[in-house]
Amino acid sequence: MALYLTFTNRFWYKPRPETKFSTLLYSSYTHVLHIWSLIFPPIGCLLQIVNELTSAPKDQGRRVGDHLFYKSSHISWCPFHSLHRCETMKDTHTLLNLLLLLVYLAGSAVTTDGGKDSTDGPLELTIVGPDFVTVGVPCSFDCAAQCSPSCSYRMSIDGQIGQGNELFFTARQWEESLNLTCTARNDDSGRSSTVTKILQVLAGPTNISITGPDLMTPGAPQSFQCYADCHPSCNYTWGINGRWLGGQGNEITVTPEELATSVTLNCKAINSVSGLYDMATRAIPVTYGPLELTIVGPDFVTVGVPCSFDCAAQCYPSCSYRMSIDGQIGQGNELFFTARQWEESLNLTCTARNDDSGRSSTVTKILQVLAGPTNISITGPDLMTPGAPQSFQCYADCRQSCNYTWGINGRWLGGQGNEIIVSPEELATSVTLNCKAINSVSGLYDMATRTIPVTYGPLELTIVGPDFVTVGVPCSFDCAAQCSPSCSYRMSIDGQIGQGNELFFTARQWEESLNLTCTARNDDSGRSSTVSKILQVLDDGKSMATQAEQTIDLLLFTFTLSLYTVIST
Repeated sequence: MALYLTFTNRFWYKPRPETKFSTLLYSSYTHVLHIWSLIFPPIGCLLQIVNELTSAPKDQGRRVGDHLFYKSSHISWCPFHSLHRCETMKDTHTLLNLLLLLVYLAGSAVTTDGGKDSTDGPLELTIVGPDFVTVGVPCSFDCAAQCSPSCSYRMSIDGQIGQGNELFFTARQWEESLNLTCTARNDDSGRSSTVTKILQVLAGPTNISITGPDLMTPGAPQSFQCYADCHPSCNYTWGINGRWLGGQGNEITVTPEELATSVTLNCKAINSVSGLYDMATRAIPVTYGPLELTIVGPDFVTVGVPCSFDCAAQCYPSCSYRMSIDGQIGQGNELFFTARQWEESLNLTCTARNDDSGRSSTVTKILQVLAGPTNISITGPDLMTPGAPQSFQCYADCRQSCNYTWGINGRWLGGQGNEIIVSPEELATSVTLNCKAINSVSGLYDMATRTIPVTYGPLELTIVGPDFVTVGVPCSFDCAAQCSPSCSYRMSIDGQIGQGNELFFTARQWEESLNLTCTARNDDSGRSSTVSKILQVLDDGKSMATQAEQTIDLLLFTFTLSLYTVIST
């Protein structure tokens, strides 16, 4: 590996003068070289290099510009046998420069080799860290110096003292400035040095707020201010509905658009020194409306039926309302109303007013007036005959009109209108009709019910009484049948005819038997039925026991007949 030594000199090469003085000088230099080699090997080594340089052949040096270059293959400062010859020039001025260089290097070598016992510093003591602190924000500082051996450090700020060259600190409150001090001490030499750094104390931004009106009106400009606690000061940036603006300062003027319902303001306060920031957001409602004013409720009213209506609009703040119908006025957005009589139509009016903006709007609804169904009735015959069709009608007071639905014995029929034809079944005793009248507009309905009896009978015609008569002894007989309406009766025995269903009879003489006949007739249907009973006739010659038995039988018959009459009633 080649080593190049460079020296500044104007001369290229001059022969070494062969004089006695120079010979003596060279001889003395050689002795000095050996003495230094014995006393201190590094200096002897350096002097040996000079000796090699001054005795080098002249053709091994070369010049480039104003610089001289001397080349050697490898130079090791010690031991001596490793030195190689160098190229040099025989120049007295250059030689003196080399001697000065060697003396400096020798001094450095002494210092380096004896560093264990030497001390240095503290030098270039410096505090590394920011030039400011922010209240509540942690920060750190380092203290550094050139020391040999290493120095010990002591740092202090605002009464807080730390051992070591690093200090962590958080300012608790604002003040004008703080003094940060660092003392470095070389414990070996006892030397110390102190440096002080004046720190600016910053605060905020904190307590940021936006002030201004609580309500805005479309098209009307409004002013808002942003405030924050800042030291030394804050810069402000505004945002309106998400769009950031610059250069506004802490005050901005905002004009809401016509259809805006709210405006969202953002204010960012930025500390002018630290760059720390905080932000406040405020949404300010904008007055609007009344918009889309509507009356909510039916399109009709029915006489005598309570109803209600609501009035609604998009308003901010809430609108006040005034509603009126048929001379009735209500405050608020809800109106309860009952029509007292029928008329063609009614006008329902609602006015909504935004009391903050002063704007108002009115809407009107024309209501159809309905009536009924009321006074519903079923007309038709009062009696029906099985198999004979009969017509019935249903009537009700309705406006505008009514639809009708019929029910027969609980079974509902559709599409009949207000008239229906009914044919009772053969064994039916009655027909129950229902008529439902339904208002064709409102759907309100009323219903009438009527039960129409159906003619039937006479059925199960029977003669009730004893099976015998005794000459001279009065007796009675009843005739009964199932009839609707009630049947008329005709009874006859032994030429005696009686009208009604009861016959009193006394045999005048004995004969084999007597025929008792009863005829029942339904005068509405014209139907009739006849039943006969053959009676045994007893004479006077019978024993008292027989007569007593007959008397008991008669009494039993009379009791049975009375009981039947009570039950029938």
